[in-house]
Amino acid sequence: MRRILLFFALLAAVFVFFFGCQTAQSPIKKINPFTLMDSHELYVYFPVKGNEQLAGRFMTQFFGALPEHTVNQIISRIHILYGGFGPDSKPAELAVAGSFSRTVLKSAFTQKNGWAAVQKNVLRHETTDIEIYTGTPGLLFIARDVKTMLARQDSKLPPDVPQWMAETVSGSDIAFFLPQALTVLPDSLRLALAILPILNGASASGILKKNGQNEGYVLSLDVNIHNERLASVAAPLLAKTISPLAIAEVTAGDGGHILISGIHLDTETITGLIRFE
Repeated sequence: MRRILLFFALLAAVFVFFFGCQTAQSPIKKINPFTLMDSHELYVYFPVKGNEQLAGRFMTQFFGALPEHTVNQIISRIHILYGGFGPDSKPAELAVAGSFSRTVLKSAFTQKNGWAAVQKNVLRHETTDIEIYTGTPGLLFIARDVKTMLARQDSKLPPDVPQWMAETVSGSDIAFFLPQALTVLPDSLRLALAILPILNGASASGILKKNGQNEGYVLSLDVNIHNERLASVAAPLLAKTISPLAIAEVTAGDGGHILISGIHLDTETITGLIRFE
């Protein structure tokens, strides 16, 4: 997942070029960006509006050398970021929804800036080989091979995906999905949970919701261990394992799900959980 730094660094340069003036939001075609993404460790839906401070923390982590006004400019023009990240050996695939102007796009992606057209609506950077597809109004697709990415329009979503990945998402909550529940967790928590064999092969979906009382977030997790009987046994074991590390409410749900709620995190902690450099 560390390789995502390259994508975000280039993404920063892209937005700096063509977000210099305010444009009306283009209509987004009815397409589920997640169906275009290959198998990844982590899938994220990140709305910027309502999460500006956290977005700023992420942007600072990725583009620390950029001026503050540039970071703010990037944030102000992105509406939603959809992403598939990891494992380390696999490049990220991104779909970015925002306010785009085709005229400004044309003037930004020039040979002087390192971009060259390789086919209709596809541009490639000469040094990174990252490609950007600009042919869908309101969306940019960014990948090492956007042709392959776009060819997956009839692909199925990964198994066990939460409902929000299969539908049009709205609201300001940040949502994510882990096909393998123990990936991308901090080492202390991942190692603690690894002693529970029932979690091997479990998937997890999560929501980060703004805490109305401060700038922090409340994390909720839905862990699917695919066995309802074992879920009722595993829930108290999981609660006991988590208790030294975080305050949380753990309950057994229906259909083999374990629900974890009430974990309070500040923005600094969240940006520290998943690092891409």
